[in-house]
Amino acid sequence: MEMETKKSKFKAALRTIPLMIICGGIGFFAAKMGIAASSGMTKQSIIILALLFIPLFFIVIAIHEAGHAAAGIWMNFNFKTYIVGPFLWEKNNTGWQFKWNKNINTAADSTIEFELSAAVQIQEDANKEKYFSYGPLFYAKPIDAVEYKGKSYGPNFDDVFYKPINSMRYRFMQDHQASFSNNQIKIKALNTSTNEPEVLTLVPFGKTILRQVSF
Repeated sequence: MEMETKKSKFKAALRTIPLMIICGGIGFFAAKMGIAASSGMTKQSIIILALLFIPLFFIVIAIHEAGHAAAGIWMNFNFKTYIVGPFLWEKNNTGWQFKWNKNINTAADSTIEFELSAAVQIQEDANKEKYFSYGPLFYAKPIDAVEYKGKSYGPNFDDVFYKPINSMRYRFMQDHQASFSNNQIKIKALNTSTNEPEVLTLVPFGKTILRQVSF
């Protein structure tokens, strides 16, 4: 599965090469024609162009950044913010919202942000059991436990042990329906005691004490 994902990303990246060549060619010939046309311009034309420089500058930026946006959307990126000089469009839960750009660092520039969304990945360990990851984190099902103290070495310096409240185990299902939300992974897994599917909530490995990681 991981190899297929890498191949699909590589193919998607290759599709941008013809677009880059075409856009580069258009820019080259447009610049060549502009230089040729400017040699015979009058003073009046030069003044008009000077007055139009700022709006034309923003129009060029808008077209340029729209190209970035189109390429990003083509690559399945999440297009979130579009800035052209003092104009800013931001995507939120209700749709696109316009606001004035007050950041002086981008007042004469433009920024397009893309959120690279990860996907729930199913990994396999040496025992052929499956476990779930999202981005760089592994996820596990927390096991409820009772804390009790062992040997004491001094004030507030004790061995601490945890005993699981139950010993239920779950097995991987092909129809796991894994989904990610709010830093949790929801999956369907088979309860080995009842042999019935259940919906489980997995949390990051580091937030658990006792856990079931593989299924």
